[in-house]
Amino acid sequence: MTEGNQGSGKPLQLRTPHAVERSQWSLSRAVVTSSVVALSAAGAIAAVALFGLGRTHHLATSTSAVDIVKLAFGLVAGVGASVGLVLAFRRHQIAEATALVDKAKEARESRKEAQEGRREEREVQRAFNERFGAAAAQLGSDQYAVRIAGVYAMAGLADDWDAGRQRCIEVLCAVLRRTNTAQPTDDEPAETATESDREVRRAIARSIAERLRTTAAWQRCDYDFAGASFDFEVSFDAAAFAGGSVSFNNAQFTGTTSFDNAEFAGGHVSFSRARFTDGVMSFDRARFTGGTVSFNDAQFTGGTVSFYGAEFAGADVYFAGAKFTGTNVRLSLATVASGNISFRSAELTAGSIAFHSCEVTDGNLIFTDAQFYGGDLDFVGAEIKGGSVSFLRANFAGSNVLFMTAKITGGTLAFTNSTFAAGMVCFNNVKFSGSTVTFALAKFDGTTVLFNKADFASGTVGFMQSSFTGGHIGFDQALFRGSNITFFAATLTGGRVDLSKPKEWTRPPVFDRDYDPALILLPDFSPGLAASRI
Repeated sequence: MTEGNQGSGKPLQLRTPHAVERSQWSLSRAVVTSSVVALSAAGAIAAVALFGLGRTHHLATSTSAVDIVKLAFGLVAGVGASVGLVLAFRRHQIAEATALVDKAKEARESRKEAQEGRREEREVQRAFNERFGAAAAQLGSDQYAVRIAGVYAMAGLADDWDAGRQRCIEVLCAVLRRTNTAQPTDDEPAETATESDREVRRAIARSIAERLRTTAAWQRCDYDFAGASFDFEVSFDAAAFAGGSVSFNNAQFTGTTSFDNAEFAGGHVSFSRARFTDGVMSFDRARFTGGTVSFNDAQFTGGTVSFYGAEFAGADVYFAGAKFTGTNVRLSLATVASGNISFRSAELTAGSIAFHSCEVTDGNLIFTDAQFYGGDLDFVGAEIKGGSVSFLRANFAGSNVLFMTAKITGGTLAFTNSTFAAGMVCFNNVKFSGSTVTFALAKFDGTTVLFNKADFASGTVGFMQSSFTGGHIGFDQALFRGSNITFFAATLTGGRVDLSKPKEWTRPPVFDRDYDPALILLPDFSPGLAASRI
């Protein structure tokens, strides 16, 4: 092995350890020889000088002799210094040669270790591939017990194999998506084969759910359950979704699927176009702090969808275009601190959507263009402190909108351009303080609207350009203390606004036009509608 000489560009031949030892031995001989020659030269010079003095008949004084000796030793010192320089140079050469030899040795050892590492890596990869092939073969077996063993073998391999974990998960999801693939045999009739297939799929769901609870590496993977049939009970309780994508798109759910106490901190979980028939879909006490959960265009028939006590603090949950038929959607005691919960263009026929005793401090509840045919929209006991709750262009046909005992102390509650046909809108015992509530351009047709015992402390409640055809608006025992309640440009055709029995009349509602006295009932102590006009 050679390296270029930086000074001359000529190759420098690296010396082996034996060559280095020979160089050291040559150096020792050179030093001894140089010392002997120097001493001999000094002695010879001294002898010649002394002899010369005697031959010229000069008397050699002691001083002259001393000078001659000094001269001799000076010569010896000069020779010694030269020898020292030679020794230093030679030591430097030997040190360089030794360092080069050590470097070459280290390079050889490094290459050897790298080769051994690659060989070991290939062996590990070969072992993983063999395990993968064996587990896949088991999953494809006709025998139920072998397929179950394949489920656990593939899940166990995913635990061990970082580079191949996603591949193993994809195989498990593919098997889960294949419904009723087992073929009946003489030993296993069709009904038994179907049940065996269901047990295999249940085992896969359990294996994945278990790892989503405990293993961070699994929580960041992608899962494709699109089109799968969950005709069995499955629990993702306490699972964590920290990233990646989880698709239940077009899946079918007929049993109970639970995400209770789950954590949604990132990624995307989608149930778009999924079908839920009876059964329960539960997210009780789940935490939504990031990412999105989508039920867009999903169909719910019967059953329950529950977010009881859930926390929404940064994530978005969408039910856009979803259809609910006889389904109860519960968000009771949920807290909405940020993010969005959207039922845009959703359709509810019978059933209910309940935000009973929920708390909204920020974020948005969106019901834009939603359609309600019968059933209840329940905000009983809710507290709206901030953010917005919007029913823009919503349609309520025979439905009940219930806000009894709620506290609306901030944010915005808007029913702008909504339509109410029959049914009831109830704000009994609600406290309005510092919020904006608007029914602008809303249409009431035969609807009962109640604000009995409501407390209008501050903020605004407006019915600007709203229209009333039949029905009844009641403010029995209401406290008109400080809110701005306006009916600007409202249209009253039939129906009645009953203000006859307020509990407090400090700041009564304001009308901007004259109406038929039969349509607006004022309290006995009021001097007339004119007093309430601007």
